[in-house]
Amino acid sequence: MITMDVLLNYLHLHTTIITVVIAVVFDTMLGAIRSWKERKTNSSIGIDGMTRKTSMLACVVFLVCLDFLLHINLIGWLPEQILEIFKIIHMDNIGISDVFSVLFVVFELLSILKNWALMGLPMFKGVNEWIEKFLETFTEELPKDD
Repeated sequence: MITMDVLLNYLHLHTTIITVVIAVVFDTMLGAIRSWKERKTNSSIGIDGMTRKTSMLACVVFLVCLDFLLHINLIGWLPEQILEIFKIIHMDNIGISDVFSVLFVVFELLSILKNWALMGLPMFKGVNEWIEKFLETFTEELPKDD
């Protein structure tokens, strides 16, 4: 029988939840600093961002619970090259929550890099230009210089 204590302990120790939380907190912090630096805020964008981040975290928690209850393991679906990476970090069970968490962390990392570039913080040579080109091509998040 599964008790609530076992489930809460499983949630507490699940590294993907912790990783997503760290990425969300750091992105939120950089966004707030950028807003302060530019001396402008946009409530609708802020509320939309917080709603999105809260929904991502709720989705990860839900999927971790689903993985816990159904014992889903997607490791057999992964290519051999990726399996070798997981073997290095001693991970032999990949659940749905892990897949979505990786996608959410990548999404947050792009947002972190965008804020980093827009604040003019130092970056490796060529990275700021690559980020700006990527964001111009795939998003509408860079400010327009009219």
